[in-house]
Amino acid sequence: MKICITGSHGVGKTTLAKALAKKLKFNLVPDVVRMKGGAFDLGFPVDEATLPETQFWILSKQLELERNTRRPWISDKSLYDNIVYGQATFKDKRVIELLSEIVFRNAKYDLIIYLARFFSFLIYL
Repeated sequence: MKICITGSHGVGKTTLAKALAKKLKFNLVPDVVRMKGGAFDLGFPVDEATLPETQFWILSKQLELERNTRRPWISDKSLYDNIVYGQATFKDKRVIELLSEIVFRNAKYDLIIYLARFFSFLIYL
């Protein structure tokens, strides 16, 4: 089983992923941006100044982690996030098309959980 949680910054994706992984005894795919050796550690800007090269690095690292993490797993990111960030950041349509092509070819999830920005919830696990 492969589960990813997606949504805006600060909605609780990481908190939910960790809680579900613990409760379900699933492996947790590390956060490619925050993990040791991740984008932040390497000094990559992950904001409006993100370069296409950085976004492709994040995409390839996320894909590597998803492929190499033993199933069942849960992740607080998805490959689809790269398309959203690309559309928000890059003006070059070819960059967005290439990101999309790679994502659609490789994103294979059993369940995608979307956390809305203004959605309040309680989870009892």
